[in-house]
Amino acid sequence: MWDNAPLLRNIANALVASSALAALYGVAYYTVHLPGLFPLQSVELSAAPQRVVAEDVLQMVRDETYGNFLPWISIT
Repeated sequence: MWDNAPLLRNIANALVASSALAALYGVAYYTVHLPGLFPLQSVELSAAPQRVVAEDVLQMVRDETYGNFLPWISIT
C-alpha cells in the first residue's frame, strides 16, 4: 500500500478536499449566525389592510419576526 503512489495521492486529495469543505462550512455557519448580520429594519405593506386592524398587523409582525433574514436558522 505505501508504494502505491496513485492510491496515496487519491487519499491525500480526499483528505484535503474534506478539510476544505469542513473549513468552508465552518466559515459559513459562523457568518450566518453573527447577531445583527441581517437585521430587519422595516416592514412595508403595499396596501392598507382591509379585513384586519392595522394594529393587529403590527402586533403580528412584532411577535413573528425575530433572528435574522434567514428564518430557518435560529440564533441562540
